Amino acid sequence: MVRGTQEQERARVERELANIRRKFNKTHRSLTAYERKKYVLKLLYIYMLGYNVDFGHTEALKLISSTSYGEKQAGYMTTSVILNERNEFLRMAINSIRTDVISRDETNQCLGLSCIANVGGREFADSLAGDVETILLTPTYRPVVRKKAALCLLRLFRKNPEILLAETFAHKIVDLLDAERDLGVLIGVLSLLLGIVQHSHRGYESCVPKVINVLERLTVNKDIPPEYLYYGIPSPWLQVKCMKILQYFPTPEDPALLNAQLVAMRNILSGTNTVKNSNKNNALHAILFEAINLVTSMDYAHELFDLCVEILGNFLEMKEPNIRYLALNTLNALAAMPDLREAIKVYQDKVVDALHDADISIRKRALTLLFSMCDASNVHSVIDELVKYFVTADFDIREELAIKTAILAERYSVNDRQWFVHIALQIIDKAGDFINDDLWHRVVQIATSDPKLHASTAQVMFAHLRDEGASNELVLRLVSYCIGEFGYLLPIPASQYVDILVPLFKETDEVTQAIMLTAFVKVAMHKNCDQAAMGSIVQVFTDMSTDMDIEVQQRASEYLRLLRLGPSMRPILEPMPEYPERASILEKHVEVENEASDIAAGVRKLGLSRATDKNRAQPQRPAGTSASVEMKTVPKPAASADLLGDLLGEAATPAALPAARPAASPGSNLEDLLGIGAPALPSTQPPPRALPAIEPSSKTADSARPASSAHNVEDLLGIGAPALPSTQPPPRALPAIEPSSNTADSARPASTAHNVEDLLGIGGSAAPAALASSNDVVVLSNAVIPSQQAQRPSATPQMPGLTSETHAAAQPRSGCEPTVDVDECAKRLLVADNGLLYEDECVQVGVKSQWQGSQGRIMFYVGNKFAAETLQNVRMSVAEVEGLRHSLQPVPATIGPKRQIQIMLQVAIGNAFTSAPTLAFEFTTTAMGTVSRLLALPVRVNKFLRPMTISSPQEFIAMWHQMASVGQQQKIMDVSQQYASSIDRVINAFKGMRLAVHEGLDPNPANIVAGSRFVGEKCGEVFIAVRAESDANVRGRYRFTVASLDATATSAVMETLVQALQ
Repeated sequence: MVRGTQEQERARVERELANIRRKFNKTHRSLTAYERKKYVLKLLYIYMLGYNVDFGHTEALKLISSTSYGEKQAGYMTTSVILNERNEFLRMAINSIRTDVISRDETNQCLGLSCIANVGGREFADSLAGDVETILLTPTYRPVVRKKAALCLLRLFRKNPEILLAETFAHKIVDLLDAERDLGVLIGVLSLLLGIVQHSHRGYESCVPKVINVLERLTVNKDIPPEYLYYGIPSPWLQVKCMKILQYFPTPEDPALLNAQLVAMRNILSGTNTVKNSNKNNALHAILFEAINLVTSMDYAHELFDLCVEILGNFLEMKEPNIRYLALNTLNALAAMPDLREAIKVYQDKVVDALHDADISIRKRALTLLFSMCDASNVHSVIDELVKYFVTADFDIREELAIKTAILAERYSVNDRQWFVHIALQIIDKAGDFINDDLWHRVVQIATSDPKLHASTAQVMFAHLRDEGASNELVLRLVSYCIGEFGYLLPIPASQYVDILVPLFKETDEVTQAIMLTAFVKVAMHKNCDQAAMGSIVQVFTDMSTDMDIEVQQRASEYLRLLRLGPSMRPILEPMPEYPERASILEKHVEVENEASDIAAGVRKLGLSRATDKNRAQPQRPAGTSASVEMKTVPKPAASADLLGDLLGEAATPAALPAARPAASPGSNLEDLLGIGAPALPSTQPPPRALPAIEPSSKTADSARPASSAHNVEDLLGIGAPALPSTQPPPRALPAIEPSSNTADSARPASTAHNVEDLLGIGGSAAPAALASSNDVVVLSNAVIPSQQAQRPSATPQMPGLTSETHAAAQPRSGCEPTVDVDECAKRLLVADNGLLYEDECVQVGVKSQWQGSQGRIMFYVGNKFAAETLQNVRMSVAEVEGLRHSLQPVPATIGPKRQIQIMLQVAIGNAFTSAPTLAFEFTTTAMGTVSRLLALPVRVNKFLRPMTISSPQEFIAMWHQMASVGQQQKIMDVSQQYASSIDRVINAFKGMRLAVHEGLDPNPANIVAGSRFVGEKCGEVFIAVRAESDANVRGRYRFTVASLDATATSAVMETLVQALQ
């Protein structure tokens, strides 16, 4: 066929198919045998090109009945390729194939057996299995035919296991193994036996002595023909099959058989040396690893265990990555046996070196092995190495590394819990962006439950805060919590740590701010709280009582009121009581299969020998299978109404509605004001009273009056425009905080089943709004927001900021237009990681992103605002952008009423790119039909930037001139009003865009110089420098200059600056 374009090929194929169809439609006498063969082979070729062939099958089957070998071969070949076991045409060929199989012509027999092995199904098994078995058991047939018969019988057995019953076939295969001398037939027979015992080994125990004899013949006597020597190795594939079969049976009880098996294993383990020939090495290693698997599954083979460990330890130094991986994997299985752990620890340094291997699979196996081989004797050295490894560890492995390091530290620190606190703090400091809250929660539990740790924990946290600061949010949460609980034990004024925490408070996220506010109010009650610290704390509460985040605002308002009530509130703010003893939440992150330990004890083999008939239908695994340590990916808990969920890892189900606990009796445990203490107990009491509104002034505020349920506003994320009114009843309100010395129940109830939590953690879910006077506050769920113009009830009630046009009472109308400025939302996300991406009458889409190195994770929070309608046919897709690699999590097709889903997008930068990726978002509603939106994603080059290290101004000037000579862009523009008032606002915008501002590089203090860098997966490290020169005559006018050795990166950063600031 002439090669051309795809269209030409298709046209030529269609012409040929039409011609062949015409030929086949004529009388058969017009086609010679040669022509039929030619046209059938043409059909085969066309089929192999990928075109459908729906005719000519009968002609192919007719060729099978031919007496000519060439025609018969063409018929068998075409039938094997084009037809499958479910094709009805194969029934027509059964008799012809059977005729060839039982004939005395070995070529025809081989053709028939090959066809059966390729396409034979259950019907073939029922009809032809007896004939194939006869060929296998008849020694007068040639070995090549019998070998094909063995493999053909294996195929038929897999289709219908009932054709070979142990009661009738076991003694036949035993006799065959005993009498057969041809290794080719033995390979086929052992392949058949392996397939049978993988299904069920019951009834085939009598084969074990024969298999051991074959293995002894290969490894001890080496009685084999020269043609079965592979680089001097006696039939390595046959040796491997023998050892695999023996792993499915218990260790022989006969001393002679056991000794023969041990001698064979000893010869393999001691006589396998590495050579220069790679092919021979591969064969030797295949035999060796299978021998180690067999030894570990045997009883009475302990004398060989140390030799196995020694061989595997030597393999760790080999250059071949596959061998190193297999060695680590096998050592991990052996490490589960306590008797071998000491021998494996000899190679600890080599395993540590494997942590830095170029292959990520080897690095993961090395981490798993270190975790398995660690015990009390080497835990300190192992953990020291793991902590050092954090600096260079891949992002994909850091979460597993952090969890396993913390588990080891906790397991072996029973007598030195302070060491665990120190190690955990280091882990959180180095890997805080890659782990969830469980680790620092566990530190809090251990430190709180041991009074001896209180003072030392406070000292460790303060020293870390003073010397190293807070590198991530989790460090700041842990340090703040511990200082709030135990800071009164520090022999220093509280102002020393408050002065450090307050600046950090202003730059952190809302969840951490909420935790820090609780810490501040507890610090205010400490005996070492001086006047300076109290003043700073009161100022923070005052400032945050009008914050846009309702959770932070409510906490600040409540705590400010508590402080004004004076010392009578001290019992409420006492340190947390000890937690009850329970299993560590960290252990839940890893699931260790103790299969290797069971193998060592012989438990698995005992279970195999007592397998019931029910287990026959289940494929069995060999006893030497390695133990595996599987990492359970636990998603990071999102910020919700209770901030962090349950510190003890016992979070309630989403639909549960915990009620307020009954008043505690004197001396009972106090509620954790942080909201992460023990879960509230179920209560049969009526709903608690609504929380009275709290104003910054000393005057008592009026209690918020709940609005009618028909007018409730549900803001799914708490950011952006108000959502549509809800027809559902309001959730129960927060109980009032009373100045009692006995009770301190301030638990916030979770959202009801029909309400959507604010999983984004940047607003809190809105609940019924109270209609109040201009001096009152509007209560939204568990937060308070000062209302400037709260409306009085009227015939058409409206909420502030909700116009009559958007107030549709959840009644969809034709068209679904955005209720927010989508471009403005995209602009805000250029300088922020969290925020609103899109909102209309039907849905609300928020984003929360994290960035580390060349990778980033974006979580979409998509909420259905309808109270009674499900969004259907939900679809999300991200357009490809050159230089950016992405992976979007599968999207559920529906979103229930008042529900919210989370979809993760992972991105990685390869090269600099200028075009922002777009998100195609689509859903369907009953009234509005299909709604489609194309949204710009907040993924720009600046998101991957990191600060540039500059040792001196001269170094930066030299770099600037070098970059300016390659790629430099300038633009003079007037920044928007929000940035024009102060240069500090522009600096904050630079920081939001991850442009690290370096002070002192420009002699003019009114100018800004920033230097950052990113590391692309393809382009490597790219430096970017930015200079902003202010115009002294025109306020808010700047000349921006961007320079980089990558012209695309220069353009990308300049475009981001213009879009964000203009």
